[in-house]
Order: sequence, then structure tokens, then C-alpha cells
Amino acid sequence: MCTQHNVDSRRFYKIVLPELEAVYFESWDDTNVFYLRNTEHAVQIEKWANECGLYCLKR
Repeated sequence: MCTQHNVDSRRFYKIVLPELEAVYFESWDDTNVFYLRNTEHAVQIEKWANECGLYCLKR
């Protein structure tokens, strides 16, 4: 099956993180997305991201 820009999504990470009540997706355009069931965990995730030199965009 063809995907956008002919990139096969099977090669990207998709991880369930039960301890954070989150699902993580890596995308073809270097976008990394967390879907949170409990937004209180966002504080810790943002802290880790900042420690790694990453930026967080909020919806």
C-alpha cells in the first residue's frame, strides 16, 4: 500500500507507555507525538524533552 511520500510507516516506532498512560508515535517528517490519557504526565515528558534539547509544541 502506498503511503504519503512513499514512506512505509512500519519502520517507525509506535510505543504504548502504560506507566505514563500514553502512546508514542514517530512520523516520517521527524515529528514525534505523544497522545496522553492523563495530561498530568505531560510535565514529566516535557522535562525529559527539554533535557534532551527537544522542543514541545502544544495543541
